[in-house]
Amino acid sequence: MPLYLADSNVLIRLTQRQDPSFPVVRKAVDELALSNIGLAYTLQNMTEFWNVSTRPVARNGFGM
Repeated sequence: MPLYLADSNVLIRLTQRQDPSFPVVRKAVDELALSNIGLAYTLQNMTEFWNVSTRPVARNGFGM
């Protein structure tokens, strides 16, 4: 199975259903899955995801 490297913005948008980009990102990921293409991520992607997810909303994060 081929893998595509998912940018941290893709990973973040997949967890935020209220984000205006969610439907576009969800559709793209679904189409990749239907084409038997997987998503890969790196430690850097996960670090960026964690930083944005746990940063307070007042500081441009998601406050999770």
